[in-house]
Amino acid sequence: MTQAKVRFESASHQVLPLIYRLSVDEPDFWHIPAPLMDRATFDSLPKRWFVGTDVASGKVLGYCALSAHDPINRSGWIGVLVVRELRRSGVVVALAREFADLCFNEIGVHTLQASALEGSPMAVLVEKQGWRLVGVMEHAQFIRGEWRNRVIHQSINPRERR
Repeated sequence: MTQAKVRFESASHQVLPLIYRLSVDEPDFWHIPAPLMDRATFDSLPKRWFVGTDVASGKVLGYCALSAHDPINRSGWIGVLVVRELRRSGVVVALAREFADLCFNEIGVHTLQASALEGSPMAVLVEKQGWRLVGVMEHAQFIRGEWRNRVIHQSINPRERR
């Protein structure tokens, strides 16, 4: 299912508990230990969540977030969370690519950023899609007893690149 055509809808308040549960259950992805993040705090984060479904089957593929969206400077940060049973299937590539397209073409973002653990699937994914590495935050997160680096990548709206 690597070539899925994805449709996005804004996540309803009914879906947020599921996204929260996936977030705290996936410490290698979101790094939100349950004791530090309760539902009320999670729900108050300034993120716009979207549900990505496969157009052909209607099956939910994952959830994408646009955070720190600055409409004046037309920038924002993205995150992608693929449903557990589809991990390592290639779906994340379609989900991330089409979500970036939605941010660029429908929401009007000029610059997107992604922050991920160095060497993580998200970091590798955006690099393969041509996002530029713009920074490394050394020892930015303490995960399972060790300090890990985070990398920051960015992409400029392809229609607006010079």
